[in-house]
Amino acid sequence: MSTNQNVPNRTEQAPEDRRYLIPQSVEDERSILIDMFADPVFAHEAGLALLTPDFRDERHRHIFNALCEGLPRNETSHEAVIDRLHLTGRIRRAGGKSYIRALCRPASTAAAATGGEQHGDR
Repeated sequence: MSTNQNVPNRTEQAPEDRRYLIPQSVEDERSILIDMFADPVFAHEAGLALLTPDFRDERHRHIFNALCEGLPRNETSHEAVIDRLHLTGRIRRAGGKSYIRALCRPASTAAAATGGEQHGDR
């Protein structure tokens, strides 16, 4: 049995009260992932409110799933996510290590890269 089959896929029903907007573009998806890496509280709330199919970009779906898998143990650092994706054979489909590391910038840099909009401001 492959390890991939043991990995939960966040496609189950999200709460009706979806406190965060579903990403409308790939840039929105990137911004959400950047914020999830930067803020553990946001990561937990986004993990509860969003579903894997909410992400159009396949790389982002894999990264989002890996972040959600680490939430129970507070393992949401980029290195923890990279390790999880590598161990489950998803690292290439997630864009590779350099792509994931590029998403892990300080929050102020992330806000500047997305036009200053923070997801909490929506």
